[in-house]
Amino acid sequence: MAALKNIDGLYGLMTLVRVGGSLTQKLDSQLSIYGMTYSELMVLHHLASSPEKMLRRVDLADAVSLTASGVTRMLKPMEKLGWVMKQANARDARVSFVKLTDAGSDLYKDAFASVSDRSEMILGSITKHDKALILETLERV
Repeated sequence: MAALKNIDGLYGLMTLVRVGGSLTQKLDSQLSIYGMTYSELMVLHHLASSPEKMLRRVDLADAVSLTASGVTRMLKPMEKLGWVMKQANARDARVSFVKLTDAGSDLYKDAFASVSDRSEMILGSITKHDKALILETLERV
């Protein structure tokens, strides 16, 4: 690994990907008690944070950094579990929405609270100032 430090850009990206993967694994482990993954939590989060608790599929895909087909594959089991539902667009039949159900909203609130507590434990050794610097830097990527 020491040789990679000579390639600042590549080493930095590899470190970001590694750390991101490690954090995702920790959060997936926490979320397994709710029968969901971190990616599914992010879908529920974006829906819960949106007006009327729904988004166009393409907007949801952008929000969670997936392709339209990738988000469609993710949503199928979530629909079967009753967390989300399809919502037709009255103005344009070519566009469909994804809507958060009441059951999905309840599950999201519980899972989000659990992950928030876990996040504090994971990041507890980093000062608020350093967290702010890290976030500010990452948002420029």
